[in-house]
Amino acid sequence: MLEKPPKNTIHEQTSNTPSTSSNKLEVVQGKNLNQITSVLTKLIETIQDGEGIAREDIAKLKEALGNIEVNLGPYPFPLTRLITLSKEELEEQVNILHEIYQDDFGYLAHLKIITPLVSKQLEKVRGDLCLSHLTSAEGLTLPQAVDGDLDLSSLTSAAGLTLPQTINGGLSLVSLTSAAGLTLPQAINGGLYLSSLTSALSLTLPQAVGGNIYLFSLTPEEIQRLKEDRPDLAGKIIK
Repeated sequence: MLEKPPKNTIHEQTSNTPSTSSNKLEVVQGKNLNQITSVLTKLIETIQDGEGIAREDIAKLKEALGNIEVNLGPYPFPLTRLITLSKEELEEQVNILHEIYQDDFGYLAHLKIITPLVSKQLEKVRGDLCLSHLTSAEGLTLPQAVDGDLDLSSLTSAAGLTLPQTINGGLSLVSLTSAAGLTLPQAINGGLYLSSLTSALSLTLPQAVGGNIYLFSLTPEEIQRLKEDRPDLAGKIIK
């Protein structure tokens, strides 16, 4: 079980170097900090004066929030990526990110948020690469090759997803309901799990698949069309 760090606090950090020893959430100092302070002050004054809040002020606030970075453990994250997480989830992510920073990938499967900087550590993973708690590909940069299985089973959209060129095991994308934006590797040595896909539209199967292709949610007619289009894979397509 992951040990819980001390209660999270948020404070302004004047250094641009992420902390590697603190479990605190730290607001990274930057030019956008003054911007958000200014916008919030204006909103508060407007509310106190009994005036309505202009739509442009809300838009400015969203933009300012999107540019604020917070150190979650040793890695900076956009504030907007964190506000949907509970206190308990933030504490868990801090622990996991500290372990990833130290090349310990034992709890990688429980990672819920990622950035390109965190993604660089994935190149050190040997064997299966399990990212089964990621629901979005935002911030995810995958290695060019994965030695074993690649588990992206909670990903609900292929938007922004670039898959490895080579996967020596299976590929799990069981939460995808649409193939829009999905580009599969040319070769997958294991099985291909697309069991929630409700349409074959935009789906282009790899040139080679070593295991079965699971398409439980497609209609029999779509399955038949896929088999006719790819007779070389017809015996591996499972409904």
